[in-house]
Amino acid sequence: MKKKHILFLFLIFCSISVLRAQNKDCPCFILKEEHSQLSIEKIKIENNRVEVLSDPAIISPVFSMGQGMNGDMVQKERRGGMIIAQCKDNFLKLKVKNKEGVEKALPDMDIQLLSTLNIRVNVKSGSGTEKAFLIEKYKDVRQDNGPVIDMFGGKLSVKEGDFIITTETRKASVSTFISGQVHYEIIEKWIVVPVTSAFGKKGSFVLDLAATSTVVDSQFVGNAFEIKKMEMIEYSEGKAIGKPVHMQGATGKTEENILLGKAMIPELEVDGLAIKEVEASVLKVFPEKLRKAGIVGILGTDILARAGRFRIHGLQQGKGFIVFSPGESGAQEYSDYDFSMAGGLLFADGFIGKVPVKFLLDTGAGESILSEFLVSANNIPYKLLDRNKVITGIDGSPIKAKMISVSELKLGGKSFHNQSLVLGNIAVLNAFGLESNTVILGMNFFRQFSAIEFDFTNKYFRLFV
Repeated sequence: MKKKHILFLFLIFCSISVLRAQNKDCPCFILKEEHSQLSIEKIKIENNRVEVLSDPAIISPVFSMGQGMNGDMVQKERRGGMIIAQCKDNFLKLKVKNKEGVEKALPDMDIQLLSTLNIRVNVKSGSGTEKAFLIEKYKDVRQDNGPVIDMFGGKLSVKEGDFIITTETRKASVSTFISGQVHYEIIEKWIVVPVTSAFGKKGSFVLDLAATSTVVDSQFVGNAFEIKKMEMIEYSEGKAIGKPVHMQGATGKTEENILLGKAMIPELEVDGLAIKEVEASVLKVFPEKLRKAGIVGILGTDILARAGRFRIHGLQQGKGFIVFSPGESGAQEYSDYDFSMAGGLLFADGFIGKVPVKFLLDTGAGESILSEFLVSANNIPYKLLDRNKVITGIDGSPIKAKMISVSELKLGGKSFHNQSLVLGNIAVLNAFGLESNTVILGMNFFRQFSAIEFDFTNKYFRLFV
């Protein structure tokens, strides 16, 4: 019998203190497969009651310990046992018993905490089925669009009857809203804004839609803030093993001990606009290329989404202003395109030539990037522009690539011709198992427009002529 192996990735500092409502029932969400169809069923577990779930259609309980990501591989031979669920004072306690009677307990789930979060469940089967579900505030479940990610990066071998499950847990709503206008300039193809910390330290930050967390250099934080450790916990055969946490970038991941942890910064002032309660990832040192450009931080979607929507003006001039929570567009011509979210990233449907792809919207990438794997697998024709291109990500490691152009890139029903892209290996897509169908849409594409807008509430982006 193969060993059961579960990998949980979570942030140990994400627990919150709340007044608990006692004697409440506990929702329990169960992933099932019936007649080759995947679904998630919500089951109510009464307080102080134990329920035994032995339906052969059950694949796995949906599990989360709070903000972060966890993953599991469920092999065909592991199914056919039972789940023992108990609700006790707002905690859901789960045990999994296999067919041989061996029982394993999962860490307790805090229902009060989960009611403030959204859980996205990504499922890939050995038969090729892919589906994502969204559980909102641990209450309502629905099928979710967008790409299905795999936190194991496609490295686990799956056969018929096996399932890879990646569970993302994020805040359901923002704590503080932002509205106002800031100025920016383009430096090294990045959108860069001036930032001052609560203690007067100044520096430049990159506005990056592909950064799920705001990131700061340790020198910008200094000794003014407590840095809390981030930890990855691996549960295997009932044992918990702590492992180092890395930050994933486009070209690779940070080295061990570079990611120091998280710091709660009470306020950042972005060109005079106050942004409160910023929980930032702290790097021991930023890559040399960023430091030379005076960049000490990255504003991620955790901050940008607080506006509901924001609009960037003046991209073609190389400097301009960003309006958070803008009004109507007026008479200016524009086109709208829908996006979905997975892994905290923004994706839009489109085509490269006749090949359907997902575009990862990335204002932190100077160039659009196309993976060699996708080109090779689909025989995508291209024109070689430069065979000695070098790109660098947050890890600081340069990688060799090629600069190419494709005859057509299509978003929605609109075609964009003779678009230039970098052809190379994209580590962040490999890490999520998306290299076969995803293209990074970077700043060389967005700078073709006079302004761009991103609406997190209605999930669309707008390109202005």
